[in-house]
Amino acid sequence: MPAAHNSRTTPILGDQDPAKSKKALLIVVRAILAGSIGIIEGSRYLSSLRLRFDSVWTKKLINFAGIDSETDELPLGSVRQFWAPSALADKDQQILKYEGSIRESTLETCRSLERDLKNDLLASLKNDNSSGTS
Repeated sequence: MPAAHNSRTTPILGDQDPAKSKKALLIVVRAILAGSIGIIEGSRYLSSLRLRFDSVWTKKLINFAGIDSETDELPLGSVRQFWAPSALADKDQQILKYEGSIRESTLETCRSLERDLKNDLLASLKNDNSSGTS
């Protein structure tokens, strides 16, 4: 799983290959669903990846861009070290409240996106295998 980051750094963005980018999306979506990363943190990753794709996939990721935009003042990752403990406590409460308010709808979006990504990646594999056997 990618290291902690703030909303403007995205360590998993090194490769422009569409299949690898879709695999990165799938990893993050599954991490959100598993609860191993928070909704806001995962949304920041997904939002940063959306510009690599055509309009069909960009539309599927637009909700995550909205979450990123609505929460860009909330500190995550290494930037937290620069915040006063009392301010962090307040921001942490805001994070909990916001994530709680969008949890169910975001998890449903993640489940749908996971299905679409799996189907797309499997179709790509089948196409690669059929073209390699001719």
